Amino acid sequence: MEEIEVIQLNGFLDAYNKIDYYKRKVEEIRVKRDTMLLKTDYLLLPDSKIYNDEIKLNKVKTYRQELRDFMNKLMSEQIDTNIFLDIDEYADMYFPKLDT
Repeated sequence: MEEIEVIQLNGFLDAYNKIDYYKRKVEEIRVKRDTMLLKTDYLLLPDSKIYNDEIKLNKVKTYRQELRDFMNKLMSEQIDTNIFLDIDEYADMYFPKLDT
């Protein structure tokens, strides 16, 4: 009979430091977040349609800041998420939404 190793985990960071799956998943989440940021880069350019609409521009800036803050919150255990979800489902469930 194969012996199973039991690992005691004390929160997300402990799991991140002990289990490679968590590191891979965090990197996958980071790449998805970076992709979402890239998709809105053009909105901050002076020739974008919303650049002169202060309300919409502020929504984009807030959204982008929330995306940037997301990884820090995840890694400092300020938010609790299910990292076992498919990455698109994860993003739909936990990432901020852009409402313009």
